[in-house]
Parts: sequence; C-alpha cells; structure tokens
Amino acid sequence: MQFVQDVGYGLRLMRQAPGFTMAVVLTLAIGIGANAATFSIVNILALTPLTYKEPERVAFVFGWNAERQQRRFNVPLADAMDIRSQTQTLADVAAYQYWSANLTGIAVPERIQAYRVTANTFSLLGVDAAHGRALIAGDGRADAPDVVVLSHGLWQRRFGGSSSVVGQMVTLDGRPHTIVGVMPARFEFPVFNFKGEAWAPFKIETAAGTRESSPSIVAIARLKPNVSYREAQAEL
Repeated sequence: MQFVQDVGYGLRLMRQAPGFTMAVVLTLAIGIGANAATFSIVNILALTPLTYKEPERVAFVFGWNAERQQRRFNVPLADAMDIRSQTQTLADVAAYQYWSANLTGIAVPERIQAYRVTANTFSLLGVDAAHGRALIAGDGRADAPDVVVLSHGLWQRRFGGSSSVVGQMVTLDGRPHTIVGVMPARFEFPVFNFKGEAWAPFKIETAAGTRESSPSIVAIARLKPNVSYREAQAEL
C-alpha cells in the first residue's frame, strides 16, 4: 500500500513539474553482493522542452527497502555504480547530488543551486553544451582538475553571456574550478525541484567508497536499445 501511495505521489509531482508528462513505474529486484535490494524505475517520457535522446528510455532509479516497506528517492552512490556494472539491460547509470555552493571569484559572491554529478550524466541524457563542452569521463578521475558546467541562466545573469567564460576560473565552496561549458537555454535537469545552475563532477574513485560510507544520491538510468522494461525486469 505504501508503494502505491508513493507512486501516486510521484506521478502527481511529475504532472505539476514543467516539461514532465506521464510516467510508467516498474519494480525491479536487483541483488548487490550480500545485500538484496529492490529498486523502482520511473520511466519518464518527454522530460523537458529540450528533448533528451530517446527520453522514453531514461529513468529514475528509486531505492526500495523491502524490510521496512519504504521507497527511497535517494540511494547510495556505491549502489548506483554496482547497478551500472552488473546489469546487461541498462546502457548506463548516472548519479547526482544537490549542492548549495558558494560561488566566488566574480564581482559579487552568490550561493547557487548546483549539483555534483557523475561525469557520464550528460552523455546518458544525450545532451551537449551550447558553448564549450559538457562533462566527460576523464573529469571523474581522482586526479582530474576541478571543472564546472554552467546553466544558460547563470551564464547570462552573472557572466553577461560572454563566450570567453569558457576557461575562466571560479571558486565553489573555496575550491577553484575551471568553467568548461555552458548548457543550452532550454536544457532542464531531471529533478522535481531545483533545476540547477551549475554541475561539477564527482570524483568516483574517492566518492563511492563502501555502501555504508557512500554519499546519498539520485540515480538515473538509460535502457539499452531494443530492450523493453519487461526484458530488463526478467533479467534482473
């Protein structure tokens, strides 16, 4: 009953969120090591005005605790990476975490709505930057320099829409980051609340850790071509 109520609530949120339409909910059982967990996959159709590549194949992955009969919007990053490596029907799995960051290195410091994301997030969604580049796999290495991608709105509002912003250095929570790209004006991040003004990569090698120490994130996935949700469920 709790699961049904949660699904209904999630669908109401999606109907109220700009760019969201109908969703289909499936429950998949995935064994991760000694921990058996159940994950609810919410398939989102036409996520945003800027259509993602085959958006009907992009899904949220919600955690589900069978013992407590509770559905969780967040899952450990380590679980998301295990799902990514252990499944055959999912083309990719990405993760993000909300980050209220202090932006300095500009005329007037500001707290912005940012996200830490796995470096494959934009490639999973099938979108690229309008200026510069989006995040790439190498950005998630532990020894990679700190970089950030800006939203179109933040770029216009704080940097005057200048194309020279790519390569500029800013500081987020005291750490220098190089701006590598600006997303398109119509791009909206797949979240229910904060749409995001900047995205910086997780350093996966150091961030994932063990399941107990792993940060709590939201996971998104993409099904492989020609794989149905029923086939994914049968495999898992």
